[in-house]
Amino acid sequence: PDGGRLYVASIEGQIAALDAGTGRKLWSTNVKGMQWAGGPAARGDLLVVGSLNGEVRGFSTQDGSELWQVYLSSEIICAPSITEGLVAVRTQDGRLFGLNPSDGSSLWVYEQAVPVLSLRGNASPVIGNGLVYGGYDSGRVVAVRLSDGVPAWTQTLATGEGRTEVERLSDSDGPLVLDQDQLFVTAYRGQISALDAGSGRPGWSRELSSFAGLYVAGNAVVVSDSEGNVWAFDRQTGSNLWKQEALLHRW
Repeated sequence: PDGGRLYVASIEGQIAALDAGTGRKLWSTNVKGMQWAGGPAARGDLLVVGSLNGEVRGFSTQDGSELWQVYLSSEIICAPSITEGLVAVRTQDGRLFGLNPSDGSSLWVYEQAVPVLSLRGNASPVIGNGLVYGGYDSGRVVAVRLSDGVPAWTQTLATGEGRTEVERLSDSDGPLVLDQDQLFVTAYRGQISALDAGSGRPGWSRELSSFAGLYVAGNAVVVSDSEGNVWAFDRQTGSNLWKQEALLHRW
């Protein structure tokens, strides 16, 4: 939702703006042959959405008219992020693009190598504190400077150990949560960690495998692990508050 509106995009190429309170369609547009993926992002007068063929387009939030389009290096399967002066877009090949909101032109590109085998999924970039944060298939979380894409810090959540490519899967694909001066992150076959958002220094971490991400509510950090269990940890200390076992484990 943005300003009382809900923006949606479909794999068939349709984009629509809905009234968040009533569901009434305010406008819609259809780009023939386009396969939108990952969902749209909106801020002010700009709506941005990416596609499976690596194309990113900007639309007016007022009437859905197209403002610009640009082709990137690979498919886009997560929503972009928008702040004043920058659109951050993550592509499946490990690149993070900083685009100009006015015309879609590239301002900078940050790149990390992608393992031979990885889980299919990417976390949307998170913007705050003058940085852009992203999780990678290598099990690392990276912060780059908003102004020029230069790395500020890198933190490893999973090491990807094992004899086979499957055993070495260690993606950090779940949504990252930036809350005040803390960044909460997870990785598959790795950790859940509370990091200092400015430096990347760990405040606490717990061994836990997750690809679904987490949610911060008050003093609790809630996360579902790769086996379907739901955990709650104390936000400040990382101590376990409770655990709800997966329903399948009870049957």
